[in-house]
Amino acid sequence: MSFNPISFLFETAYWPQRWNCGYWTDALGWTHIISDIAIFGAYMAIPCAILYFKIKRHDIPQNRIFFLFAAFIILCGAGHLIEATIFYYPVYRFAGLVKMMTALVSWATAIALVPLIPKLLAAPKLNELNEVLEKDLKLERERLNLAFKGLNAGLWEWSPSNQTVWVSRRLCELTNAGQSDQELPFSEFLKLFHPDAQENMKKLLESLEPLDEITQLTDPKDQWHWYSVIGYPRKDEAGESISIVGAITDIEQRVVDEQQREHLLARLERTNSQLEVSNKSLQEFAYFVAHDLKEPVRSLVSHTTILEHEIEEALSEKQRERFQLIHQLGNSANNMIDSLLQLSRETESDQAYGEVDLNALLEEIRTELALYCSERKAEIFINSSLPTVTAERTQLKAVFTNLITNGIKYNTRDKKQLKIGHALTPDAPLTLYVQDNGIGISEVQQTKIFRMFHQVKDPSASDEGHGIGLTIVKKIIEQHGGSIWMESKENEGTKVSFTLTAK
Repeated sequence: MSFNPISFLFETAYWPQRWNCGYWTDALGWTHIISDIAIFGAYMAIPCAILYFKIKRHDIPQNRIFFLFAAFIILCGAGHLIEATIFYYPVYRFAGLVKMMTALVSWATAIALVPLIPKLLAAPKLNELNEVLEKDLKLERERLNLAFKGLNAGLWEWSPSNQTVWVSRRLCELTNAGQSDQELPFSEFLKLFHPDAQENMKKLLESLEPLDEITQLTDPKDQWHWYSVIGYPRKDEAGESISIVGAITDIEQRVVDEQQREHLLARLERTNSQLEVSNKSLQEFAYFVAHDLKEPVRSLVSHTTILEHEIEEALSEKQRERFQLIHQLGNSANNMIDSLLQLSRETESDQAYGEVDLNALLEEIRTELALYCSERKAEIFINSSLPTVTAERTQLKAVFTNLITNGIKYNTRDKKQLKIGHALTPDAPLTLYVQDNGIGISEVQQTKIFRMFHQVKDPSASDEGHGIGLTIVKKIIEQHGGSIWMESKENEGTKVSFTLTAK
């Protein structure tokens, strides 16, 4: 028959039950049984507690002493359970094996403790460790105070567990919280806030949620100042909020500056509105004055012409010259009035902004100016890749028409040429240009060219207009949010560029 180690260990035939060894009363027997089982239960609870501690404290290194202690306690507990079992099942061989294993593990644990004892003795005492931690905490708070001093801010921490708020020394300097860093009762901390804000701050702090508020607190002079209050919850290892750490910053000057800025913006808006009304009134006034002047001036020229014809035979040469001068001045006045009317019409359009295809617009202008160009031997070259822009079409047409006719009018070349193109660069508005090969403009003239009634004095140019065209162009471009400028050298032509900003 083969040897069976399990049957051998749990053999009970050679020994009687413990009840049958000696004189056991029921009370004495059950006292041993119940006590051994209770000890077994306690011994089993201890390794479970050690295991739970190790799971929660990942920072403690995996030292073998924990496993030896757990094995030792489990074997001790198993020994007591076997002692209770022997009253009914005398498994003395198995009991001996467990005792032998307990002895081995016990000595292994004792030996493992020997090198740990000097380390445990060298470890700082609990009160010493607390003192070190307090010093480190004080140093860190001092560093934070210095850092926040330059920011005009102070630190605080609200602890719901003891209903206190720690305030830094810098916060005490900024508010009416006291003389140095300290812990204030929660109710005293709330009294620093304006009465209208206390209830709201109490709810925000008790919620243990992040907060970011602008409110009033009392300053060291017991006056209300504006402060920014921010706070963030501090959590434990389980992720539960245990306090709120934050900063309070003095923003009184910023709030005052913001209020002044808003006041100035409001004044600026009112001024702009008044200027818009004033400009509109001036434009209307200019239109009505020009319109009302046109008929008297026309009548004056007509009656002068009639009078000249009636007394023509009696006029001397000197008188004829004076009549001629009257005609020139009358025509000049008429032209000037027409220019004023044009300025009023062109810069006050009620049409909406929309998409304008520049290629189509310029082809339309070139067709309309075909006869004008033919008579003056002028050619217009248009870049075929001009973009589509957002603008008021009628006004934009007036801009190009004016620049093109100016480029032809003041050009003494036998063959006049104008080039129209654009330049588009990243992060910059669209730039359009009209370039001619004409006489050019001196630097002195360039500074005056966009002024009302200013003309380039060139003897070869016709006496058309009264120098108001470029004034209209400049005003239209500015109404579109753009700007206009000129590049020119005498006898090398002129390039007029302008930008457009979509509205």
